[in-house]
Amino acid sequence: MKKFLGVLLCTYFLNGTWCTRLLLRLLVIDMPMKVSVSVETLRRLDIKTRNEYHKSPDSKLKNVSLIEEFKSLEQFGAKGDGKTDDTQAIIKALNSPVPVVYAQKSKSYYKVSDKIVVSNINKKKLIATGAVFLNSDLTKATFFFQRCNNIKIYGGKYGYVNTPNTNGNGSQHVFQFDDCQDVLLNNIHVKNSPEMGIAITNSNRVTVKNSRIEHTFRDGTYSHYSANVNYLYNTYSNIKDDAMSFHDYGLDEQKKPLLKYGYKQATNLLAQGNIVKNCYQGFGSIGSSNVSVLNNKFTNTVIAAISIFNAQEMYPGGNASAKKCLIQNNVITNACTTASINEMSYSNYGQASTGRAAICILSLGARNQLNQGETKRLSTIKVIGNTINGSGANGFFANLVDNLHITNNKFMNCSGAVPQQSLNGDVVEVWNCTALWANANTVIDTRKNVLHQHGYAFNNVSGRMSGWNVKGVLRGESMLDRTQSLQIIHNRK
Repeated sequence: MKKFLGVLLCTYFLNGTWCTRLLLRLLVIDMPMKVSVSVETLRRLDIKTRNEYHKSPDSKLKNVSLIEEFKSLEQFGAKGDGKTDDTQAIIKALNSPVPVVYAQKSKSYYKVSDKIVVSNINKKKLIATGAVFLNSDLTKATFFFQRCNNIKIYGGKYGYVNTPNTNGNGSQHVFQFDDCQDVLLNNIHVKNSPEMGIAITNSNRVTVKNSRIEHTFRDGTYSHYSANVNYLYNTYSNIKDDAMSFHDYGLDEQKKPLLKYGYKQATNLLAQGNIVKNCYQGFGSIGSSNVSVLNNKFTNTVIAAISIFNAQEMYPGGNASAKKCLIQNNVITNACTTASINEMSYSNYGQASTGRAAICILSLGARNQLNQGETKRLSTIKVIGNTINGSGANGFFANLVDNLHITNNKFMNCSGAVPQQSLNGDVVEVWNCTALWANANTVIDTRKNVLHQHGYAFNNVSGRMSGWNVKGVLRGESMLDRTQSLQIIHNRK
């Protein structure tokens, strides 16, 4: 690498224009993005290159490819002054064949007033560190990418000028990627949305990482009928719906793009290292497979921090069932409680749905309630090493699951006073499940006025259990009903 840089520097002194062009190509087009370049460097290189372009008598021959490879938004007519409407300039830039577009000014404010539609683009990078893109019209969506491949967005703040005080009509997302493939959003800030912050629909290989999403009236990052989606190391706050979601509603006629990518079901979701605070629900997934929720922190959710479920009525006729899901090493604080979201207070009234516990694994029937006619079962769900520090409802609830593992989890101070009129205070509830392995879980109530009734309650369950540590209960460690096929393994002393 050092030899290469030495040759590059020598070449610079011999032919500065050629070197600048090569360096730009390496940094922003051909090199993997593990090698980062600041937007300030890009701006300086752009100024130098344009100056040399005008000086050189044969510049049209030497620099034509460079001019076509990267351009600033200003070169497409944007002003970035916060006053001029830059909508059309941004549309022109993002739909152009230029593979790299960037914000030329370090503190640009691009005013948007309408939906920015980007269609059928293959290979586009938007580098917008320090720039702001705000929509002045809450009734309009902002960025909509359709049938695009290899889209990368680095940096920038995106959203609406004003914080919405109500939901939109279903489409006013800050970003939507529909039927897209190979998308990366890195280190962006999404703020204020009447609907989703980022909506991923019918797409494949999409990653949102190192980003901040706040003040949305629907999900922070949402996905349906998609595959290979990653939510990595993001921060979510003030989200009126799920902070993160990943769904398959089970309607085959809506899955044509997913089938095109080689998948019959929404699959392969990784949500890792995210921080979620003051959201209605932390993570939700309907009818999907290979879902992994790892090492996240959830604080102050109105209903569940994590829920994986099937839903009968949301999309009638849906045939998808959740399977092969892993929930591991998450820390949950104050779930199923009253929380402030977008300066409004919301309380948990969903104890017969996904507000029943901090972690919910279940099937919902009529009126999105449990035990109301839904017969589809979930399968192969593992809940390992999670810590729940406070839940206004139960700590864990599962119903209609085959091959359920609950191991090495810790549940503290659950069964709060607000919903106790509709719950029985059993911290870990498991109903109608097979092949259960429930091992080495801890249930503790440290409050002066203990609210835990039973540490765990199993009903119509088969499988094995061992090594529970239960302290601070009013009615005993366990309540077992119809568990003749449950093997209790006693630890040897």
